[in-house]
Amino acid sequence: MANKTINLSLLKESAVCICVGTIAVFPHEGREVRLELSDLKKKFNGCYSLQTPTVSFIHNGEMYAIPYTERVIRSLKAAGLKKANFYVPFSEGDYPKGQAIKWVHLKEMVIQSYIEDLMEDCITYSDENGIGKLQEETLKNCMELPFMGLAVIGINYETCYYPILNVGRGEKEIAEYVGKYNIEDQTVMFVYRDGKTYLTKGHGIIRELKKAGYIEKSMLVPLAHGEKIKDEELQERWEAIRRLAR
Repeated sequence: MANKTINLSLLKESAVCICVGTIAVFPHEGREVRLELSDLKKKFNGCYSLQTPTVSFIHNGEMYAIPYTERVIRSLKAAGLKKANFYVPFSEGDYPKGQAIKWVHLKEMVIQSYIEDLMEDCITYSDENGIGKLQEETLKNCMELPFMGLAVIGINYETCYYPILNVGRGEKEIAEYVGKYNIEDQTVMFVYRDGKTYLTKGHGIIRELKKAGYIEKSMLVPLAHGEKIKDEELQERWEAIRRLAR
């Protein structure tokens, strides 16, 4: 699995510092709370605490909060901080007043971190298990299933399809799905060697998938029953892929 770490100094620069007078805003409750945590900082100096989805750590008497990722935890452990159990700001839907934009940006970076770690793990698995690359031109004629989901409209229903491998997926799911494909009513879905889920039309790609080490597996295939993509640009791209397959 990916095992990158972040230098503690860089981690502190990235995180939100819980200084004297920091205010937590609870938007759903319509209230604000001034954080008075000086005693906690003294008691747990050199420690970190996790309350999903946030990690708080105290170093040299200063307290910080940052969205949770495995990379953050690895970095704190590598820097010598010990796990403890104490109050974690911004873990209950609240955010730091005056730093809301930074907090949103940090949460967006968490998603990117998940994606990077997942891709690295999938590529390592593929290299170790003989799952090869497809031709660049082949991938150009496929549509990647967006990480944040593909909203569609079917007959009498609406739904959203997500990539097979998403946040929270681990070694078991990687081994189960990477290098697998399925075809239903001329629509082909496959999980590429980097963990991304792709869709295309027609049987033409099957031979290349098999040659690259991909194996057929029973999986739900999005867009196999005539659903229309809500996003007009993506719908146009899918129509272009369909025309190429005719």
